[in-house]
Amino acid sequence: MKTTTDYCKLAWKELRAQFKQVFVIILATVSLGMIAACVLYGAYYWFTATQSIIAALVTIMVALLVVLTVGLFNYYIPVWFLTLVRKQQPWYEAKTGYLRALIAAFLVMLPSMLQEVVSLPMDLSQEPSIIASILVLVLMPPVIVFSVWWTYAVGHILSFRVYDHPDRTVFQSVGDSIRMMKGYKLSLFCIDLLIMLLPVIVLVAVIFVLVFGVAFVMALAPEYTVLAAVIAAVVALPIVAVYGFVFEPMLYIAHALFYEDMRAEQEATESETSVE
Repeated sequence: MKTTTDYCKLAWKELRAQFKQVFVIILATVSLGMIAACVLYGAYYWFTATQSIIAALVTIMVALLVVLTVGLFNYYIPVWFLTLVRKQQPWYEAKTGYLRALIAAFLVMLPSMLQEVVSLPMDLSQEPSIIASILVLVLMPPVIVFSVWWTYAVGHILSFRVYDHPDRTVFQSVGDSIRMMKGYKLSLFCIDLLIMLLPVIVLVAVIFVLVFGVAFVMALAPEYTVLAAVIAAVVALPIVAVYGFVFEPMLYIAHALFYEDMRAEQEATESETSVE
């Protein structure tokens, strides 16, 4: 296996070599996500304005459709980047059965869904009871620990395993992922940390400064609030674009490169063991 720095350098090299394909992947997924969000917001606005049963049913159907389609990105995006790294076929031809891809996508999202369920009592009530608050405080730490473990034992490579082994069920691929990642989770975490730490810090800092600046303008000169918001958006846009079109794709590419090396190393070890 290569060092963490090597994977970052290789990811940057692959990104530069195939930036057109990467740009199309990110632009397509972001555009579809924004369209889905707008459609969902429109359906919800229709329901709140009319309070009709038909509007409620349409809103529920649209929400389910958005979850089922946009959620699939959690499976397909890593697979698309794996095909780019392998240079085997066009990324858009990386097909998997809809049900298998959907199950894999929801398993990848399992940590975030658990966190949402645990925090539900706090989200639904403006003044949560003491019991609800204590329950959330007690349950959240083990959920966070499980989320981190699941992300690095399963989440980052499950899509690759499902794609590589169509003869095995998704849940068998989960077991394969856990076995494969034994002894490798820390290495993958270090890759994530090296690639994403600085961009995330910069992004959060810039957003904080811009939000504080807009709030400051609202307090002192309300008539310039819209102008301040437009300026903040213009300043934030290139930073968000760099994050979305450079660093996030580098992370997917690094995961694919790491998986390829880990798979090759384990297959070589298994072949040596079988020969002996």
